[in-house]
Amino acid sequence: MKYISRCQTPIGELTIVEENSKITNIIFENSGKNFDKKNCIQKETPLLQKTCSQLAEYFAKKEPASLSRLHQTARNFCKKSGERSKQSHMVKQKATKKLQNK
Repeated sequence: MKYISRCQTPIGELTIVEENSKITNIIFENSGKNFDKKNCIQKETPLLQKTCSQLAEYFAKKEPASLSRLHQTARNFCKKSGERSKQSHMVKQKATKKLQNK
């Protein structure tokens, strides 16, 4: 069964389509694409509600909590990798200086 929901965004109304508990289509109101809505039921399923909520957060420039945690993990990884890289670079510089002084 296909379910559809409409979501208002700053770029216009979007129609979001869910089938088998997966988002299958996001259609812009003036896209000119023909989407057969005959076999669809307009219903606010939990997935469609969550998708509209995440789109609203995106357009409000707020990170959804799940993305925020992911970004923090990535920042921590980059910071640690950068420190290791910096340490490695400093070791190479010291070794080079020692070799040049011999």
